[in-house]
Amino acid sequence: MEYVIRKILLVIAMLLNCQDALQAKSLNLILVDSPEVKLGEIVPVKVGNQLIFERIIGNDNTVWSYGLESGELTPLGVDSPSAIIPFKGQAIIVSNLGEINRQIQVFVGANAPLIQLGIGPIGYFRSDEAFYVIKERGWASDISRYDGNQIENHELSGKVRYLPESDFNVCELGDDFLIMVSSFSMQGGVGPGYMINSLGQAYYPSFTIHPHSRMAKLEPVNDKCVISSTSIEGGTWNVDNDFVLSDIYSKGEGMKAVSLDDVLATMTNFQFHKGYVFASSHGVNPKIYKLDPNSLEVLKQHSVAYDLPYSAYNAPQLVAVGDYIYSGFIETEVFDLALNKIAQPRPIPNFYVDSFVKPEVWSNMAVVANQNQANQWRAFYPNLFTIINDDLSFSQYKDNRDYDLINVGLDAYQEHIMITAVDVNKGSLGYYALEDKPQINSAINGAWFDPEMANQGLALNKGIRHDGSEYVFVTAYLFENGKPLWLAGTAEVTASTDELTVALFRFNGLNMLEPSDQQAEHEFVGNMTLSLSDCNTIDVEWVDSQQTHELTMFRADNVMYKNWCQD
Repeated sequence: MEYVIRKILLVIAMLLNCQDALQAKSLNLILVDSPEVKLGEIVPVKVGNQLIFERIIGNDNTVWSYGLESGELTPLGVDSPSAIIPFKGQAIIVSNLGEINRQIQVFVGANAPLIQLGIGPIGYFRSDEAFYVIKERGWASDISRYDGNQIENHELSGKVRYLPESDFNVCELGDDFLIMVSSFSMQGGVGPGYMINSLGQAYYPSFTIHPHSRMAKLEPVNDKCVISSTSIEGGTWNVDNDFVLSDIYSKGEGMKAVSLDDVLATMTNFQFHKGYVFASSHGVNPKIYKLDPNSLEVLKQHSVAYDLPYSAYNAPQLVAVGDYIYSGFIETEVFDLALNKIAQPRPIPNFYVDSFVKPEVWSNMAVVANQNQANQWRAFYPNLFTIINDDLSFSQYKDNRDYDLINVGLDAYQEHIMITAVDVNKGSLGYYALEDKPQINSAINGAWFDPEMANQGLALNKGIRHDGSEYVFVTAYLFENGKPLWLAGTAEVTASTDELTVALFRFNGLNMLEPSDQQAEHEFVGNMTLSLSDCNTIDVEWVDSQQTHELTMFRADNVMYKNWCQD
């Protein structure tokens, strides 16, 4: 038995050593709903040391800032927010959209006035480089472009029709930009979409918009913009037509149509990565392609290991991270940059995304949230987001027994993730940030050990009382002079913290299982300070009357911590 225990501890230690290069990803509570501060469900945005969030006061929804260091709450004078959007370290606040007093403003920092982007806008969209606002001007429309520093206004010769269900896409080529406005009505299709460059010139390429869905995409591909949609036959759309790549725009050649016989017509989900273009195709036999970055000529192709259920529109989503290409829809596969499939030692979780979910590719990882451009969860798929690191490791967060995932906000500029979620155990809404250092939360629960101290360790439990107060109960299983020593203590958890000190006591005066209404005698022994350095490692400082002990202990059990923290 002792041999088996030693083997188990050795395996655990080896696993932990293999993960030294990885950082923990912990959902840490930033602000929680309370009677004093009632939170809205819009995902907040971090600007410097301020958190811009939706606060509900009575029947009114307003926008406030919360000092992450000071704890100070400040009203921003904005009512009825419909969205708070991260953009280049700032927060863009959309309010009263659909009402006559609708407006879009920018919070750039504490003590700075809000910047007005538009009063009475009919729509907005963003790219990596700029935020765009569409406004009406009589029988025409204007587009304002905000790059984080200045606002440029562009007058269009025509009117951009916008409906609340519309999708906007943008493709920027240097100082030129194109937009696609997929205007449609659920009662019947209206189109085509619009392609507009920075001079206000409108293009009407050979595409239309599917009448009952948003089947149109505009994607940047190296120095080009590619348009995918349902094709036109005789000037009209046909609901039975396949979803195809119909046009390619470049600054040198302008708009060029793509033949339906060209293999390019079947491609979508373009990724320009490390000097090459990668794409996937839809249909009953989907493929992944590696393309020449200039001519888009096929250099190599590889079939995926499954068929797609909806041949016309869906295609494997591609995520390019480091030296790998991930393909995900029904299953998730991994390829190297030469499109050689790489076998994985353990199954990779499914992304559950389709062609209209855009992955965020950051410096050393990618984030795939199952949401459309309007930050709405995709129908028929679970609410989740997946983090893919450049070393083939990954983590995935979704609804579970601890929390219901309401929404997720991805800030590519700061490479920061925030979510709104309801704590199932407490029934309270909270704002959480995905951070490297874990907090003292439910991830601490379980047994912990030091491989150098046989048969000794800690049992930790974070709990909630009937009155809603929270605590951590610590039991230390030790030895003293060759005899077992049991210490225990409780510490109150009153705020989100990454460090907790617990007073430990020794207990005596009662017999085992003997009924008694007497309290056990207890003697203070010392203070123990706990701090998680990653999901599976806890730093322990034990201070008694004689000396200070510093220990590093490892998790022995409780896989439920993965709901909150993953390496």
